[in-house]
Amino acid sequence: MIDAEVRQALNQKQDVIPMGMPVPQEGMLGDLRTNVPHGGKFYQMMKTGENAWSYSAPFTKVPSIHTLADYLLLTGGRMRTGAKIENLRTLDLTHTAEETDDHALEIAVDAAGFGDVKALEINYTTGAIVLGDDEGVILINIDESLATGGDVFAFEVLATEGSANIVGLKVGVLVAPVHHDSGTFEDMDSALVNATDRLAEFIASDPGGANNVEIFSADNDTVTIGDAAKFEELEFLLETGASGGGVKPTFEFSTGANPTTWSSFTPVDGTDGMKHTGIVAWEDADIPTWAVDGNAEYLIRITRTRNSLSTVPVEDKVQIAAVTEYTWDKNGDLAVRDISGRAGTFTSTLTTNSNYALEGYSTGRNVIRASELIIQPGTTPGTHINITDNAGSGVDFNNPTINDATDLTDGGAASGSFTLADAGRRITMNLTEGVISVLIVSIMRVDINSSST
Repeated sequence: MIDAEVRQALNQKQDVIPMGMPVPQEGMLGDLRTNVPHGGKFYQMMKTGENAWSYSAPFTKVPSIHTLADYLLLTGGRMRTGAKIENLRTLDLTHTAEETDDHALEIAVDAAGFGDVKALEINYTTGAIVLGDDEGVILINIDESLATGGDVFAFEVLATEGSANIVGLKVGVLVAPVHHDSGTFEDMDSALVNATDRLAEFIASDPGGANNVEIFSADNDTVTIGDAAKFEELEFLLETGASGGGVKPTFEFSTGANPTTWSSFTPVDGTDGMKHTGIVAWEDADIPTWAVDGNAEYLIRITRTRNSLSTVPVEDKVQIAAVTEYTWDKNGDLAVRDISGRAGTFTSTLTTNSNYALEGYSTGRNVIRASELIIQPGTTPGTHINITDNAGSGVDFNNPTINDATDLTDGGAASGSFTLADAGRRITMNLTEGVISVLIVSIMRVDINSSST
């Protein structure tokens, strides 16, 4: 029988039931008492403090909830200080906003002047993953297919004035800060549902129309996507998502032709097993043996392994993305496309690996990407030299006009665009146009003590 004190609290729908005899004192924080009957309804009770129990909302029949996680998510229960949640199953939180500035999950923490206080801590162990296994510790999968504008910030950090050093992102040693896959979604060359060609249906968005077809209708059904070029992302816009735990997909890539051979890998699945619209993504380096099939296409095959589903997924549109990878690696090296500096200054040596790394377009401010100067004997070998610009060396665009110098003498007394000074140790370029950078200057020297050229 339920204790009278507990009965009164349940009738009053209080959140916390003060404990007192004869309410049991045994148990640890977080312990559940299931199927507590009262007034023809059933409740669950959870020990949330030394002298406190919390109760669930009432059920009209015996509930089949067995974990603290289920209790919290399905009943709106709350924990008291010191209580511990231990969950051995998948924890799903589903929320539909009902107003502006709504929250699916809000964490309010007052560090109260203490150091090393975390609002959220994740301790993650990779285990023995291998090449081809990708893991997203925090995966943010954004469905913007209905958006016509607006801004969405996956992470936004705001701060008030103060004296602390606020940093939006910090990473430690051995951690690469950024890996960016740049590209756009486009149509693939082939799409099969099992052995049926569904390319036309996949590449056409037709909400509620005939082009929306079921995928993964039965256990072991497959979807195979192919293209003549490699790709690293698959976009699935679903009209209907799979029920329950999803289709439980496995992923394979083609490794050979005639017959097609396959190898398994584990990409990051933003669809959560085709339960909702999302992106499936991987890195090309993860599948180095990816090869074309007999139709000269790179294939990705997805197989359903879930035995039964009450609702199977229905696609609206499926596309691929061939990407260009840009990175900021763990050594601090950048691989980027364009850099737009605004009143910035390079404070260390700028090294390029290409003659085409810099370009200048301002009027009268040119970048010489490559130029060749030829030093030859003058009228009196050993006394005079001639310096000319080899216009035939393919010096390239934006090259400034360089006046040739004839019969220059030691000391730089002669006129011309080049002077030989400092006892022959230095050549000064006197150009007729402004130059902001010289990347490469090639100098061809011949015997200046001989009349030979």
